[in-house]
Amino acid sequence: MTASASPRNVTGRTVAGGLATVALLAYFALLVRHTCFVAGGADSSGYLNEARAIAAGHITERVAAVDALNLQPADAEVFVPLGIKPGPRTGTMVPGYPPGLPLHMAAAALIGGWRIAPFLVSPLAAIGSLILLFILAGQLALPFGYRLGAAAVLAACPVFVFQAIQPMSDVVATFWTLAA
Repeated sequence: MTASASPRNVTGRTVAGGLATVALLAYFALLVRHTCFVAGGADSSGYLNEARAIAAGHITERVAAVDALNLQPADAEVFVPLGIKPGPRTGTMVPGYPPGLPLHMAAAALIGGWRIAPFLVSPLAAIGSLILLFILAGQLALPFGYRLGAAAVLAACPVFVFQAIQPMSDVVATFWTLAA
């Protein structure tokens, strides 16, 4: 029996893996506890509005203010919100954000509803990123402790935490980059 396969080493890894799993669940609980469950600014609002448009099946919309104020369709650009672009036809508008995060949010909303599920995309992507970083570090033949350390450093990064608790694309992009 080699030293790496000794019962003591296997037991130590099992305990360390169990503790890492508990830490990961605690980290997820901490993220969810501090997650922003509203659109906190122009970007998060743009992502959520685009997700709703995708889920509703209509990306192009008429600019309501043009009809309500009885204006000319050419005046619509004045009423197009931040993060939205003028549409293909005069008097219409379309979302201006990349569709990746809105697609994730729309899928989450289909599963868990619009009240909470879209806001859990970033915290779940954060947990997935930590797991994928651990796996990637293993692919680089780093020892078990170093793999845990790499994931812990990412988990403690203030920018990562800040982006993980709000409906923004940064942590989702990190997840997919690690997955690639």
